[in-house]
Order: sequence, then C-alpha cells, then structure tokens
Amino acid sequence: MKIVERRLTAAFVKTAPAGRHCDGGGLYLQVTPTDGGFCRSWLFCYRKKYRNGKPGKLRSMGLGSVRPVNLADAREKARKLRLQRLDGIDPLDEKRKALQLEMTFDEIATTYLDAHKVEWQNTRHRAQWEESLKQYASPILGKLAVGDINSAAVLRCLKPIWTTKPETASRLRGRIESVLDLAGSLDLRQGPNPARWKGCLEHALPKLKSTKKARYAVTGRKEHHPALDYRLIGAFMVNELRVRTSTVARALEFTILTAARTDEVLGVTWNEFDLAEAVWTVPEERMKSGREHKVPLSPRALEIVKAQLAVRTNDYVFPGGSNGRIAPIGMRQLLVLRMKHLELTVHGFRATFRTWCAEQTGYPRELAEVALAHRVGDDTENAYQRGDLLEKRRRLMTDWADFVNRTESVNNGVVPIRAMS
Repeated sequence: MKIVERRLTAAFVKTAPAGRHCDGGGLYLQVTPTDGGFCRSWLFCYRKKYRNGKPGKLRSMGLGSVRPVNLADAREKARKLRLQRLDGIDPLDEKRKALQLEMTFDEIATTYLDAHKVEWQNTRHRAQWEESLKQYASPILGKLAVGDINSAAVLRCLKPIWTTKPETASRLRGRIESVLDLAGSLDLRQGPNPARWKGCLEHALPKLKSTKKARYAVTGRKEHHPALDYRLIGAFMVNELRVRTSTVARALEFTILTAARTDEVLGVTWNEFDLAEAVWTVPEERMKSGREHKVPLSPRALEIVKAQLAVRTNDYVFPGGSNGRIAPIGMRQLLVLRMKHLELTVHGFRATFRTWCAEQTGYPRELAEVALAHRVGDDTENAYQRGDLLEKRRRLMTDWADFVNRTESVNNGVVPIRAMS
C-alpha cells in the first residue's frame, strides 16, 4: 500500500478554521461553524468504483467527533477502510449492510412515528397508526430486519383482514409502505418497496373497490359508520346508557349530546369551558378541521360537566387510563363489550344526530353542518359568513338533548319540537 501523506497535526486539529482539511489517504478533518463555536469531526472520502473499473461519484463516511476519536485513531480507522477497498469492499455499503442486520421493522416504525408526530394534529391519528401496526404488522414483521422484508411477509399481514376489514387493511398496507420507504431513504434496504400496490401487491390481492362491491351485494349496506336509528336514541340513552355510572358512560353521553368526535371529547380539559356561558371551546389543534370550534352546552351536557368537576382528579374532564385520560378505544369498548351493541360505533351517533336534524326538525341544513364542525360553502361564502351561529345552535342542541331524553316511540315520523325563534 502506498504511504499516505500526514499533513495534519494534533495542534492544528484543535484550532483549524471552518472547512475541510485533508490529512491524506482519504482522511479529512471537517470543521463546521455552530452557535457555540465549531463542530470538529472526521470524514473518510473516496470514489465508488463501477464494475468497469472507472471511478464513480464521491462518497464520504463519518468516523466520529475529534473528542472521542483523536488524530491517531482517525488515521488508524482510515487505514482499515483503505484495506477494505483493496479487497474490493465498499466501506459505506458494508456499514449499511451491518445496520440492516440491526434495524428491525418495529424500530424503523418508531422512528417514522416520532418524525411525523409534529405534523399530525390529531393525537388519535398517531394512536391508530401505532395500534394497527402493533396488532397486524408487528407479530409478523416486527423483529425482521427491514432489509429482509419481502412481499410474501407483507402479504401475511394483509391477507387475513383484506376482505373482512378492507378499510383497516388498506390503511395498514399504506402504513407499512411508508415505514419501508423510510428504511429505503436511510439506505437500510435495497430494491423496490415490497408493500407498494402498483406492480406488486395488486397481483396478489383483489382490488378493494371490488371487495366493497361484493360486501355491498351481500349486506345491502355501503361502508359507513354504523349508526343508531334516531327513533331509538331515547330508549338507548335513558334505559341503557344513563343508568351506568362510570366515567366512560358519562363521556359517551356527553359525546352524543354535543355531536362531537371521540378525540375532541376524550382530550377535553377544564380550561376549555366557560360554565357561566355554557360554552365549550375546542382548540384548533384538536379539531379535524384545524379551526377552533365553539359548542353550546345543553342543560344536560352542562350538568355532566359540573358533576365531573365535583369529582375532579386531574386536568381532564373525563379522567382514566395510564396517561390520565380515557383510552381512544374506551367508549367503543363500552358499546361493544359491556352494552353488547356490536353493530354501533361512537362516530355513528353523529350520523344519528344529523339524520334527526334532517327528518325531524326545521333547522337549516347549514346550521346542522356547523354543529358537526363541518365546513359549509366555498371560500368566498365563508369569507362573508364568519359568525359561529352560536345562539341558533344553542337552541338546536337543547332540542336534541330534549329529544334523546324521551323514550316514547316516534309517531308517524313526526316529533313535535319548539319552533325556531
């Protein structure tokens, strides 16, 4: 091996100005300015060789900071890397191969979630990601090195739920693909993504559109959140839900009365209420729309809040669970496991409310949509309509609370309500 120049000294390493300083044999001292001074580290630079023997693009490999790795140590590391190159081994590829053996799917998934948690405004979104990967992907892919995962392994995750839970399966496939895309961008795996649909899994699985059509032919239903018939909501509320004394039951009742989403209710804290005005203000970071939403509280909804205040244990209105609040799946478990309503979902009560508004009241469609925190109209219309229609919605939510407090049947499809004033 050719003897390399040794241009740097230990004293120079400590005082070198910003830039790259060559020691010879591919070893460089890199000095980068920082807020507190300079960051000094070692680089080994070389050109990747192509099969025809011609030099390729320049590659650089970090050898560590100058504090733990002094000049002599850096020279020894560079010498070993030059020996690898003489043996036909690319040092950077070899390092990445070693990482492939160490980094598992679960580890990369955690890295992905940590990187994206800032952009996910809805905390439930991260919980859904974690839960789906934990339940369906981790048992099969979790301990595998990301470089070893192939389409056959991905299919073992998807096939058991592809036709029975098509929406979950579709989201799971996309999430696995995203995690493996991250692994590819970190050079921890090579080749096409084995979870991609186009040109890969589309040949092994039926299209979900066809699957949904097949399910519709059998069930006669489109894939919507199951919702309780509004004519049954009174009996459900009075005879089944209100007799339960748990915090989860009160959270579900409050959810129904306010027509809110699960995450909006489970994350509610005491500083969001104006009890004197009977208004709940949901901050923009917990709203799906990303806009602040004011909810007028009916007398019964306000009564629930005041009852929770009397037994307050922490900042959450509906406390529980290991992190101080009810788990995202808590109300769903109440419905399915305890109340035996396997056909219902918490989100479906929003549809119950909306159907009641349309079929049993004279309230304008726009008012019902605002009550559900839906965006109404185009940008031009919204620019002029900036009010939140709070007092009109207060009458609407009070009528809704009165309706769900009644157990008698709806006669001839007509339910008397007080007229709008």
